[in-house]
Amino acid sequence: MAYEPSRYNFFVLYKKDNYLLYNARSNALALVDQDMKKAFEQNDEEALMSLPEEYLTVMTQRGFLIDDTIDEIHEIEYRHHHYIVNNFSNVVELALIMTYGCNLACTYCYEKGINLKKTMSKNMLDRVEKYIKTQAVRNNARKIVSVSFYGGEPLFNWKGCKYTMNFLKECNREYETPYETRVITNGLLLTDDVLQTFLDNNIVSMQITLDGAKKDHDKRRKTPRGEGTYDAILDRITTVYEIDQNLPRIRINIDNTNYHGLPMLFDDLSERGLCNLSVYFGIVFEFTRGCKTGDSSCFDLESIEKTLPDLWRLALSKGYVIKTRPSTMYSYCGFDLAHAFVIDPFGDFYNCWNAIGMKEWCIGSLDSTGKLVSNHNFYDQLSREPTRFEECSTCTLLPACMGGCAFLANSLHGTIHSAGCGEYKNIIGERLKWYVEREYAHILEEGEEDEAVQI
Repeated sequence: MAYEPSRYNFFVLYKKDNYLLYNARSNALALVDQDMKKAFEQNDEEALMSLPEEYLTVMTQRGFLIDDTIDEIHEIEYRHHHYIVNNFSNVVELALIMTYGCNLACTYCYEKGINLKKTMSKNMLDRVEKYIKTQAVRNNARKIVSVSFYGGEPLFNWKGCKYTMNFLKECNREYETPYETRVITNGLLLTDDVLQTFLDNNIVSMQITLDGAKKDHDKRRKTPRGEGTYDAILDRITTVYEIDQNLPRIRINIDNTNYHGLPMLFDDLSERGLCNLSVYFGIVFEFTRGCKTGDSSCFDLESIEKTLPDLWRLALSKGYVIKTRPSTMYSYCGFDLAHAFVIDPFGDFYNCWNAIGMKEWCIGSLDSTGKLVSNHNFYDQLSREPTRFEECSTCTLLPACMGGCAFLANSLHGTIHSAGCGEYKNIIGERLKWYVEREYAHILEEGEEDEAVQI
């Protein structure tokens, strides 16, 4: 059998003449020397086949070297389609916009320019429930039902949230359909009773957002009267954390005006006993609706590529959980999936959370029987195929990205059928180095002189 280097090998200079070798298709990672890197890049069959047997075994088993008859792009396309079909067969995943109304007036809100205050009515929730029941028990499939409550501020429509959770519980009793819930909330309406209701209904994630240190947060995430909300939100995060440390997920929104204050935020979280939280950075980009007004505080892709590695370093140094290792994926996000939709109070369906309320992105609507009546956007959006994009088809990182963000692609190129390369592509090397230094320092010290170290 003849072997050749995978087209999805990616090299990163690590230290001295050593390189990290990452394969985006197999998600494997190894440390190699300069000679091995040269042999791979030049496809030097003699040099590759002369490797020690144990190294050759590692390289073939982990996908760095492949059978030269394999067409990797076809394999990626197959896995992409298989992932979509498999998930459609097993999961119903919905985000419900319980209301477009909110109790805050954040300066960058995605709803800027929508000016909608509509709340999801009981009649519309009944339609949603008919849709869920049809999808979840179709052909006796017993699919997992995953519902995320979103807004606006979803707890503004707490009555509707409870109504939906009661339905999910009844559906579970009647049809044995497992279910789980999530909520994306600003936290201000998260009373003890509300929290307990979620705990009684299989809550798996509670995302609450902060906007940096107190002085920055209170300028941005404020009430309609202009009052700050930092302390009140931290009180609710603390309550959730004390019940279950794995439940709160903290999104920290950042732009050019507030990221300098993040050391103060992490110090404050630590002083409050909120250690080992799962955090991630929500980047306020220039292509989002709130920034299209010309707000220069928003990040562009170039500036965030310079800033984000420093923020990862900061969060990790303070003991917070943040994921930097890239991984193989067969769908960038729910946009690609035929089982994952956002439904707003009008009964309109969207594939993208960034596009909520933008009618030009709507893919269909619920009729009175709970059936999705699709439009032309449904077929256009769900036929997005990244393996056929010119830029993606030749990219070594395709399996770790799968075309990137469709909303960004449309903003950059005027079509979703193009590459939506975001902030992570050009800093993937930094992500890999951070991951290795954090997780495998002891192995690298022991194996520094070896030709290949499997990590």
